[in-house]
Amino acid sequence: MSLLLDSLSGKKALSFVIVVLALAAACVVPSVTQAQEEAEPASRTYADRLLAIDDVPLRVMPSVDLGRAALEDAEDEALGLPPRFAIPNPVHITPATDGVWETVDENTLVWRLQVHSRAE
Repeated sequence: MSLLLDSLSGKKALSFVIVVLALAAACVVPSVTQAQEEAEPASRTYADRLLAIDDVPLRVMPSVDLGRAALEDAEDEALGLPPRFAIPNPVHITPATDGVWETVDENTLVWRLQVHSRAE
């Protein structure tokens, strides 16, 4: 390939490299996109083999004061700040200490935990 590039002038060599990279990307992008579109969480794929949702452990988080959050969001908006997407809540949850691991088959484990928080 370097011999080929050496024989081309500057603009032609650059054009050649761009075309090769574009073709390579065209081959990779569809396979990545297809994999993302077809991927489904194991909890859905194997729903018929997992515990009923009522049997999955539940962690209840502190309630959220929606009125206070709305006031804070209005203040942030007036200051030109980006919208908030979550209200932080410090927790210590790990798959080792919380939730339930379920064995679907010899190659598949599913970890699940229900998390609930009330809005006030």
